[in-house]
Amino acid sequence: MKQPLMKSIKRGAKKVSNTINKYSPELLTGLGLILDGMTIVEVAKKSPIVKEELDILHKRLGESDEEYTKLQVIWEETKIAVPIYRRAICTGIAGASCHVGSNRISAGRIATLATTANIYKKDFTEYKEKVAEMFGNTKKEKVESEIAKDEVAKTFDKRKDDLGTEEIISDGLCLCYDKMSGRYFRSSPELIRKAEAKLNKSLISEMYVSLNDLYFELGLSPTGLGDDLGWNIDEIIDIIFNSIVAPDGQPCLVMEYTVGPRFDYTRLM
Repeated sequence: MKQPLMKSIKRGAKKVSNTINKYSPELLTGLGLILDGMTIVEVAKKSPIVKEELDILHKRLGESDEEYTKLQVIWEETKIAVPIYRRAICTGIAGASCHVGSNRISAGRIATLATTANIYKKDFTEYKEKVAEMFGNTKKEKVESEIAKDEVAKTFDKRKDDLGTEEIISDGLCLCYDKMSGRYFRSSPELIRKAEAKLNKSLISEMYVSLNDLYFELGLSPTGLGDDLGWNIDEIIDIIFNSIVAPDGQPCLVMEYTVGPRFDYTRLM
C-alpha cells in the first residue's frame, strides 16, 4: 500500500512543481502586486507616526545650541524613519524582487523562443533552397502553390467570419489570405506592395517595424503577437504571393514572406 501511495504523492508533487514553473511569471507578478499593496498600506499607517516623531526631532534640533549640517539632519531623520518603516521597506523590496524575477523569467523564455524560431526558420529556408536546387524553381513553386491551396481549403470556412457575406471581388480588390495570422481580407497586389514599400522605407529611418505595423497598413486589426514579431534593417520585408483558386471557385491571393517576422527584431547588431 505504501508504494502506490508514495508514487501518487511524487506524481502529485511533480505536477504541482511543473504548474508552478509554467506559471511562475504570473505567480511572481501577482505576489509582487500583493506585496506592493501591503507596502502602500503599511506606509499609510506609519506616516502619521513618522511625521510626529520628525516634528519632535526638528523641534529638539532647533532648540539645540549645536549647529547641524543638512546631511546630519537627514541622517537623524533616517534613523527615526527607517525603524518605523521597516516592515514597509521589507515588503517593498520583496515586491520589487518579484517583479524583477518575473521579468527575467519572461525575458529568458522569449529569448529561448526567439532562438528556437530562428533555428527553425534557418532550417526551413535551407530546405526550400535545396528543393529548388534539386528539382528546379518551377517544381518548387508548384509545391508551394499546392501547400497554399491545401491551407486555404482547411481554413476557408473562416472567410464568412472575416469578410461577412459581401462579394469577394469588388472595386479591383480580391480575396487575400495571410498565412501568418490565418486571416482573410480584401486587397490587391498593388496595395500590398504599396504597404510593403512604405514599411521598408520606415526601416531606413526607424531601424525596425512590427508585424502589426504591416497589418495597420493593410487595414487589418492588430494581433496578440503582432507587436512581438517584426523585421529590422538587416532583413527587409519581401512579400510573396501564391495565386490559387478557393474552394468556391473564386481567385485567392495567399500572402507569405521570403523572410518571416522574428521575435528579436528590435535587437539590432
